[in-house]
Amino acid sequence: RRPALQRFGRFLGHPVVAWLAFVVTTWAWHTPFLYELALSSDGWHQVEHVFFLCVGLLFWWPVVQPWPSHAVWPRWAMVPYLLLAAFQNTVFSALFAFSSRVFYPRYAAAPRITAASALEDQAAAGALLWVASALILLPTAFLLVVQLLSPQQTPSASGTRPPPRAIGRVDLLRSRGLGPLLRSLAFRRVLQCVCYAVAALVVLDGF
Repeated sequence: RRPALQRFGRFLGHPVVAWLAFVVTTWAWHTPFLYELALSSDGWHQVEHVFFLCVGLLFWWPVVQPWPSHAVWPRWAMVPYLLLAAFQNTVFSALFAFSSRVFYPRYAAAPRITAASALEDQAAAGALLWVASALILLPTAFLLVVQLLSPQQTPSASGTRPPPRAIGRVDLLRSRGLGPLLRSLAFRRVLQCVCYAVAALVVLDGF
């Protein structure tokens, strides 16, 4: 109930802050200095995972929008929010998958327990990061698109009115230009198939 804490919570839950915290934390903790520090110290290793957990919760907060929080951006803005996160993760993962040198000296010097070299192991880690993130971020973005394109609730035969729409929400189905097209079931099915195909191609590219 403290106004100062409420303002601080709204600041942390803002999509821009949450997205930047997610990206900066991911990249920072994978720099050789901080990563080697986490490998050499159990305490710093725990701090690393606390960071990952906290920024993960922050990142998904605007998407899940748990009660009683209020959306700062309209719902459709969460689609580019997730796609931009997927894009930066593609760049991040590609650095590991296609690098010609091992980033972490400790891994290069560690005894091998498989036939894979340290560089091959690093490339496999990049591919795993690539695919795992795509399997989470892209289907979530697709689900949001399906929800945004779904028909609006209409009054029932008994005359019961639907709940009021959120203030500030952009209803594309009621727009003059896109409304008739988006209300078309055939168009929505085609768009859904295209989204599925794009998601499948991104996952296959990750593999």
